[in-house]
Amino acid sequence: MTELERIAKKAGCYIVSEGTLRPVDLIPKYLDALNELAPEACQRAQTPACGFQIVPSYALEDKSHEWWGSELAYEALECLTESLSEHAPEGFEFGANEGDGACFGFWRLEDDRTGDNITLR
Repeated sequence: MTELERIAKKAGCYIVSEGTLRPVDLIPKYLDALNELAPEACQRAQTPACGFQIVPSYALEDKSHEWWGSELAYEALECLTESLSEHAPEGFEFGANEGDGACFGFWRLEDDRTGDNITLR
């Protein structure tokens, strides 16, 4: 069991990112969470294959690069969202919080979402 899974099960949720909708902020946090849950999937996402890499290395090195505002960045974000959903801990789903659309994390599938929010920073 990963640390992320342990915290999610104890608290009832695990917040990956909050307070932003910008790909430049979300993508690195999504990659960190994916790396913890499914390192092989994260490695595939970051390894160039057939000339494609989910986030180009030049963009990772330059947070002000125009790539972060491109359609490709939003497609990468969507791809990572799907991957996090596929690798969510058992009994959890990945997505935005019902009450805060800029709060993304793993939420218990049941209606009872009591417990402290734990944030990955």
